Amino acid sequence: MTGGIVHTVSAEMYSRQNYTDVDNATLSVMDDIGDRIPFEFRLRALIAITLCVGLWQLMMGIFRFGYFAVLLSDHLIKGFTTAAAFHVFSTQLKLVFGLHKIKEWHGPLKLIYFYYEFFSHLGSTHIPTLVFSLVCITVLYLTRVFVNQNPRVMKVIRFPVPIELLVIIFATLTSYEMELETSWGVETIYNIPTGLPSPVLPPFSMIPELLGRTFSLAIVASAILISLAKIFAAKRQYKIDCNQELIAAGLANIFGAFFLCIPVTGALARSALQESVGGSTQMVSLVSATIVLIVLVALGRFLEPLPRACLGCIIMVALINMLKGAMEIVRLWKVSLIDASIFMVTLLATLLLDVDFGLAIGVLYSLLVFAFRLQYGQLEVMGRLRGTKDEIMPIDEPKVDEIIGVKIFRLHGPLYSGNAESFVSKVRKAVLANEKAVSVSHALVPEPAAKKWIAMPGEFEEFAGQLVRRRYSQVPANLTRMRMQAGRSQSEATAEISHDSNAEAALVKRNLRRHSVAPISMTTFKTIKESTGSLKPIKETQLWVKEPIIETMEEALEEPLRAIIIDCSSVSFIDVVGSDALLRLARECSLEKGIRLILAACSGSVRDIMILSGFTKVVPAECFVKNVFTGLESLDLHKDY
Repeated sequence: MTGGIVHTVSAEMYSRQNYTDVDNATLSVMDDIGDRIPFEFRLRALIAITLCVGLWQLMMGIFRFGYFAVLLSDHLIKGFTTAAAFHVFSTQLKLVFGLHKIKEWHGPLKLIYFYYEFFSHLGSTHIPTLVFSLVCITVLYLTRVFVNQNPRVMKVIRFPVPIELLVIIFATLTSYEMELETSWGVETIYNIPTGLPSPVLPPFSMIPELLGRTFSLAIVASAILISLAKIFAAKRQYKIDCNQELIAAGLANIFGAFFLCIPVTGALARSALQESVGGSTQMVSLVSATIVLIVLVALGRFLEPLPRACLGCIIMVALINMLKGAMEIVRLWKVSLIDASIFMVTLLATLLLDVDFGLAIGVLYSLLVFAFRLQYGQLEVMGRLRGTKDEIMPIDEPKVDEIIGVKIFRLHGPLYSGNAESFVSKVRKAVLANEKAVSVSHALVPEPAAKKWIAMPGEFEEFAGQLVRRRYSQVPANLTRMRMQAGRSQSEATAEISHDSNAEAALVKRNLRRHSVAPISMTTFKTIKESTGSLKPIKETQLWVKEPIIETMEEALEEPLRAIIIDCSSVSFIDVVGSDALLRLARECSLEKGIRLILAACSGSVRDIMILSGFTKVVPAECFVKNVFTGLESLDLHKDY
């Protein structure tokens, strides 16, 4: 990404100097003059870009933009760093196999192009380089697994073996004694420039022109830096300040621009290497920087015989743990498919495209998932736990029944413009379902019996199913033909009728189970009349019956809806659109159906917004209650308990 900007800017500078009239035609052939651009033009563009990136990062840190790092979720970061580690791992293969003819690829699909060319040139592998690399990898990996990561060995030696340093020393000595470069053709570092560059002033005149172009580069560099920081912070269990990281990176780039430095960010390979050798504090960076300084100033010429493949082996072994992060998908798949999709989208986008594109796509996809979750918040229908008065739980839980004449809803998440209409629509459907159940009871329940009807376990459900089956057995045959004429097949029409039957049966069963259950003791033989009219003997035992014992089935089915209670304890915030939607729902329930709307456990911020938006001008302030049980008390429903 930096190289592309440097190439474009230096080509424009070269064109302006050599052509007085730089038009679009001249700029369109800048790619053709890329090889003729002098080095000083590229250098000026590079240090100007470094300065601009540092300014952007410094401003983001000062204005506390590090807060947006919350968009980089843990699973997004793991997918990104795993794919980025694979990119770095792949670039070392040509060093390990001694393939010097493979060219560098940049941009989308570069990994695919690289591996296509890599396998095409695999027959040209330099055998001495490969053998030397395999020896280095074996020593590094075995020492890491059986010594540095072995608790029993570490208890004895007390400190990790610096195997990377030892491998570099022995590889350098071996290369020097055996003359690997001249005798065996093994590529070495050959030349390490010594000394530090003299400080120079960056071209400040180029800053206005480059600020806009370098913003995306600063964002990507900052995101990579924070991603790596969060990975190692989670692994070592410490906290980071994202704004402090941005300020530090910005100052490093601004200072480095005076010493001919490129834009810096978190180095995946170097960070993984330092962590793998046991580094856990800032002293590691200080020691590492000191050693690099000593090498640049005095020891560079002693490392010239070091084979380049040795450095590639060290990086590849250090990245093994990060590559194992791909196994995170197994855990995420079991826990949350949505989080697993964020991991996979980021991983695949970074692998197939490039690091910057993959990170951008991962963040955008994560934002879309976040918006989707907000828009489709979970709405639960609540009921009372059987045998209690104030224990409110989801109706799907066992031994939880809806309270007669009341619908209780709980919304998990905010109520705002994105999900307000969806929430109100779900409440309307529940109200219509209750009305439909009452209408079913009028159509199906026979004339009241003279005797009291005592229910045994499961009898309510059996009776409800018989009633609905009795109704649907009398469905005219032309109803199926009508649905088939509407474009449905005979199987689809039959399935729709069956679905309607099951839905109505479920509604009738739910209304039947509203009454509380209590045990009584039968000491003599009795008989009860079942819905089919048959007689059934009851032996002396402990039976469960409905209390109060209902006179007819209509008493359980015909209870009208008196109130809707919305449990707002899980509503984090509400906006004006959400408040207006609740206001319309309250008017609709009150004016058209005579149903009272009650809001329970509203937070202070939610209640303030609703009051300021004019909600209490239409709905009385008594609609706000402390909790759901308080709302039930205000409806005087103790008789239903």
